[in-house]
Amino acid sequence: AQLLTAGTYGLSNAQLNTPWPKLTRLKQGLLELNTGEEAPAFALLDDNRQAHPDALPHTGVSQEWEQLLSSAFIHTPDYGTRAQTYLRIQDRSLLMVERSRGQQAQLLSEQRLQLEL
Repeated sequence: AQLLTAGTYGLSNAQLNTPWPKLTRLKQGLLELNTGEEAPAFALLDDNRQAHPDALPHTGVSQEWEQLLSSAFIHTPDYGTRAQTYLRIQDRSLLMVERSRGQQAQLLSEQRLQLEL
């Protein structure tokens, strides 16, 4: 557990705020949105642009996989994004929206939770 102060955070398949290109791009995109709506945030999560090869991390997988995994939204015949979660805490209100996707990247469901803190 880690206490977080006010700010923008990103979580991918590593530790909080790991400076991977996709996470850095997503965090910057959220800061530029200047809105509390989740639709533009999900547009960022749907981004399938891959990072420049020079910016790729070295996580132990092949260069080809590093390239594939560098986009926020991943879709291949065998592997891809299955869940996307947007979480916002603002003015004593928590909003969490999670989208589940199928093997063909189709949207299967969307779950919403809103709580007053």
